[in-house]
Amino acid sequence: MKTVLKYELAAMPPSLFHDDGTMRKCAKSELAKKLEACCEEVLELPLNIQTTRNTAYIFDGMATLQALNDSCFKTFNDLAEIIVKRLIRKLQNSDVDVVALVFDRYDVDLSIKTGERQHRGANPESASTYQIIQNRPMPNYRQFLKGVASKLLLMTLS
Repeated sequence: MKTVLKYELAAMPPSLFHDDGTMRKCAKSELAKKLEACCEEVLELPLNIQTTRNTAYIFDGMATLQALNDSCFKTFNDLAEIIVKRLIRKLQNSDVDVVALVFDRYDVDLSIKTGERQHRGANPESASTYQIIQNRPMPNYRQFLKGVASKLLLMTLS
């Protein structure tokens, strides 16, 4: 009996899911630490990769947007120019075949992000949606990034 009861008796691990079945949000940094603890050596790619194989750089699109200081741009066109300039600056001394700007998915109903928003009581319909036009003035940037519809629009334009 002691052997049986030392394991959780649940259809889904409670550490990963809420009582209603939605996924729990976790700290990615904690997962990284646990993975690194299992490895004997953590390899890092050199900054200047000299190889005959194809090279790709993958950028986190939402992290790139969140890192911006909203006083640096006034319009959507300014926002696009700043992002392109930052990516070019990072790739300046690299021989790269492919560059990808990858965004989180905001259109998946059963994702961890959607479940976390529901638990916080966020109402996706309450956020304003803006039409993104090049020279249109940027609304309050932080408020703009809170809207799921706004993020979806930015992803489709990238």
